[in-house]
Amino acid sequence: MKIASVPLSAQVNAYGKAGRDVSAPRARSQAPDMVEISRNARPLGEFLRAAQSAPDVRMEKVTVLRQQIEAGTYRVEGRAVAEKLLVHTASL
Repeated sequence: MKIASVPLSAQVNAYGKAGRDVSAPRARSQAPDMVEISRNARPLGEFLRAAQSAPDVRMEKVTVLRQQIEAGTYRVEGRAVAEKLLVHTASL
């Protein structure tokens, strides 16, 4: 039984080309993507950059505290600690 009079090689080639778009590519918009930051968000970016550039550890404070602890002169004021704890737990 003969299904088509087209040679088998032409059928295979036609099948392979069916999935490809052989026409010229369409022209796309030439305008580049843009992001616009609102006036309200700009200071947030500045704050973020400042926070990222600040050191995580304030070494001058660590050095002073270490010296006080080693010398035995570091004193913790219990009342101040308790007040800070109360303020912190009240905000939770």
